[in-house]
Amino acid sequence: AGVGDYYGPYDAHHLLKQLASGGLGIQPLFFDEVYYCRRCGSLASQRSCGHGPEDRLTLSGTEVRRRLRAGLPLPAEFTRPEVAAVLAEAFRAEREVARA
Repeated sequence: AGVGDYYGPYDAHHLLKQLASGGLGIQPLFFDEVYYCRRCGSLASQRSCGHGPEDRLTLSGTEVRRRLRAGLPLPAEFTRPEVAAVLAEAFRAEREVARA
C-alpha cells in the first residue's frame, strides 16, 4: 500500500509480524505476490513459477484505478470479465457523478 514504490512489497508483512509477536490478538496470514505468468498461462507466485519478470503481468491498485477511470479495459488475464464489467460500471458511474 502507498504511493508509488515508497513501501517495499513486503513491508506490511514485516510490520504485522512485529505486531503479532506483541499480542495483536489475531493471526495474520501472509501471501506472496501473485501475478499472471504468460509462459505458464496461469496465476503464479515466485514459489510456484521460475519464469522472469518479462513473463509476468502485474497491475498495481493504482494502475487498475487509472485504467478504470480512463475507461480502459482490464486485461483478461488480470480479472474475470464479469468482475471487470462490475468495476467498469462503478467507475463509469463515478465519472458521471463527478461531471454533474
